[in-house]
Amino acid sequence: MNLLSVNGVTLYEGPSRITSEPVALIATGLSIPTSNPKTPHCVTVWGISSDVSPSIHIKQGAKSTCGDCPILSQCYVGGYALASVYRAYKSGKYPKLGLERLPELMRRGYKLRLGGYGNPSMVGWRQFGAIVPKLGVKWLSYEHDWLNCPASWRRVSMASTENITGTLAAHSRGWRAYQVAPVNEGPAMVHRLKSHGLRAVLCPYDKNDRSSINCHNCSHPCDGKISDKDRRPHIVAEIHGSPSIVNKRNQALRVLQG
Repeated sequence: MNLLSVNGVTLYEGPSRITSEPVALIATGLSIPTSNPKTPHCVTVWGISSDVSPSIHIKQGAKSTCGDCPILSQCYVGGYALASVYRAYKSGKYPKLGLERLPELMRRGYKLRLGGYGNPSMVGWRQFGAIVPKLGVKWLSYEHDWLNCPASWRRVSMASTENITGTLAAHSRGWRAYQVAPVNEGPAMVHRLKSHGLRAVLCPYDKNDRSSINCHNCSHPCDGKISDKDRRPHIVAEIHGSPSIVNKRNQALRVLQG
């Protein structure tokens, strides 16, 4: 198979760090760019169960990939996209490739987006996280299992949080946080974080503006906390997705925020 023509590759197959169940890491967007306007020029890494379809896995709690995510049932990742990745993986369309070789297949200037679905830390730190900064490409990464995963992951990933309490806890543990907020409540969340002495900014992406800043050209990349001296701000992002998902996530977030 000509690797230069494939759209996706399998980066890992093995046990989940979280549950020891079989999982896989899949990278897509190598030959066919993503249609997601927020993450253009990105190769996306998906964490999936390697032996259970996404729909069934989510009904079972998806713990091997998503840990104890409190908003799993309102996940922004569309079922169709996830099912497509799983079907292609099971049909053998994604050849195996070591993570170290992935940049060879990435288009010049593209970023690596970890956590398109699933926690990056579902794979061991040495097998995945420790390698990412050595690839020579920029990246984005989001981690919902930040309370339980090895602390080293804070050098690569943002701690995904749903409320002020979570962001304060992540900050105290040395993480930068990516906090989701209900629609139209982002600025207020930023203000509240600042009132607690934290640096925070609102994600600048605007889905209604085609010329909006996106994840490729943002000046506040979601690439974790590079070192203890890293003073870059936490990010607050208003939830997005289909209208039905947005409504469900709005309700769920307000419950979590008390």
